[in-house]
Amino acid sequence: MAKKTSVESIQKRYERLKNKILRLGVILQGSINPRTIELADPKAPGRMKRYGPYYQWTWKRQGQTVNINLSSSQAKAYSKAINNHRQLNKMLEEMRTLSLKILESTMYKPKTAVEISAECTIPISTVYRRLQDLHDNKMLSVSGSISEDGKKYFMYKSKIKEISSSFDGNLVQVSIVPNRITEE
Repeated sequence: MAKKTSVESIQKRYERLKNKILRLGVILQGSINPRTIELADPKAPGRMKRYGPYYQWTWKRQGQTVNINLSSSQAKAYSKAINNHRQLNKMLEEMRTLSLKILESTMYKPKTAVEISAECTIPISTVYRRLQDLHDNKMLSVSGSISEDGKKYFMYKSKIKEISSSFDGNLVQVSIVPNRITEE
């Protein structure tokens, strides 16, 4: 019974995640930094006067750091968009993790969606969506059969054994090792 509760909670989490992505709104990379300036007070010689806060949006464009001064209201809007970007990255990472679990699960032996769901504790609806995405991107092979009781079912197997990448500052190199493991 605990496993069913676990699958149900994962499915609810996935649905909440999907709905959050739909509601995210504007996204931006970078950070907002409040700045202040201390200068000699023209009305009180010998004393310092603090000016600000002033807000700066900092981000990278084509490898260069860019700074833009913002008003207070702009800083609030940009901060929300930056937070949205960070939330989106977390949600996408979770979706990538689910896809990786499916690929790893099907590397050595073809499996049905139900087997993948049970083994990886991923909701069946999520498994079907991820399987479709992986198949569309030619990362899974699909074979079909008819069971003894006459039901049609599909078996999924990873086409990829390993992916590695490297970056030398100018060039990204990606290496893919195909999965040639055959069923025994």
